[in-house]
Amino acid sequence: MVSKRRIYKSYRKCVTARRKLREKNKQLQRTVEQLVKDLMMANRIQAHPNPPYLKSDGSLNALGQLKLYEAGTSTAKIAYTDATGTSYGSTIDLDASALPENGPIFWDNDNLYKVEVYTRTDSVPTYALDYTVDNFGITGGSENTISTAVSWTVDGVGASSTTFATLTLAMVAARTKVILGNGTLTITVNDGTYTDETIDFTHPQGRYITISGESQAGTIFVNTSASTPVFNLNNDTLASINTMTLKHTGTNGYGLRLYNGAWLNNLTAVTLSGVGGSTPQIGLEVDNKSTVGSGATLSVSTFATSISASDRSHIALTAVVGTITSGSSIVATKRSSIIIPTVTVTAGTGTNILLAGTKSFISIATAFSGTNTSTGTAGVASTTGAHIDIAGTFVIVNFTHGITADKFGTVQIGDTTPTFTSIGTANYSPAADTIKSVTGGSADTALIIQDT
Repeated sequence: MVSKRRIYKSYRKCVTARRKLREKNKQLQRTVEQLVKDLMMANRIQAHPNPPYLKSDGSLNALGQLKLYEAGTSTAKIAYTDATGTSYGSTIDLDASALPENGPIFWDNDNLYKVEVYTRTDSVPTYALDYTVDNFGITGGSENTISTAVSWTVDGVGASSTTFATLTLAMVAARTKVILGNGTLTITVNDGTYTDETIDFTHPQGRYITISGESQAGTIFVNTSASTPVFNLNNDTLASINTMTLKHTGTNGYGLRLYNGAWLNNLTAVTLSGVGGSTPQIGLEVDNKSTVGSGATLSVSTFATSISASDRSHIALTAVVGTITSGSSIVATKRSSIIIPTVTVTAGTGTNILLAGTKSFISIATAFSGTNTSTGTAGVASTTGAHIDIAGTFVIVNFTHGITADKFGTVQIGDTTPTFTSIGTANYSPAADTIKSVTGGSADTALIIQDT
């Protein structure tokens, strides 16, 4: 039989083990609670992105000032200089680069802020309120995310958290949001003229952001500065730009420029308008591995070059209608490609309508018409290993040559014989061959093919 002493000893061991287990559970619970508290504190004070602060016109707010309040109130609310909670105060001065003068701002994420942005007006210093951003920040995470289809408006006034005085300010607010899941953001710009905005389109989820005008003729962005674009995407991504006019009234400017790997999924119902002049004034420039993925009719007028794809870039549109004043209307160079089913260029005074160079490719699948008011060099020109493919109806008016190919360039045209009017020297150079044989000089063999 088991003695009572042994039973008692076993019982005591069980009691001791249970007590130790309870103590370990309490210790583990305290550890978990502390980790949660630490995590909450880490999340309570965070550094939001701190780019240079801008004026409402898009220029740097050098030596400006920020005043911080609780959202929707005039009660001052502090921010922090670090994640440990060192106070920055509720009034923060900006330096000459428009950055917070004592380093990045750490925001209290337990509540939302109202941020008043002031510009400096004299050396006293005196400040004037430029604009206000209300409901800025994070509470529970949801205010900083977009997970459904969301619409904002640019109305020139900006009286609420979803309406903005300028597209510049709308993009500033967009950068405080993370777009998740099925979330999209559409910024609709009301009809009106918006002049000399320097708009930063940077957003890590920009492929879900659409910039849309109220009407193609009524929503007008104007740039008067020389050698700068109206809209500039520098390694930026957007879902769509549509239904507006981008007008450049300075010299050597651009309507829309994409470069450094920029990507625009859709470009629809946009008018690009210039003032003429010599190259490099360009309506749509896509450069350095950038892409316009799709789009409906693009209207381009009074640019030296209507459309340019360069340095391994790509453009795909359904149609282009417009005029040119000098240079070449549609140009692909440096291993780039342009695919546009229908091209109509009227009242041009340019060197070429289509120009492909350096192993690039242009495809016009449905109809092509290029008319010059003064004699240009060649309506269509392919050079240096490039290829141009034109199918469907085909009209070229008022050029020294209709179609030229040299330096291993090729041009292939459909089975409909092109219509050439007022061609000074030759419709084809070298002569087109309907049986698809190679023609041209021995050093720089070229090929012009007409399908039979």
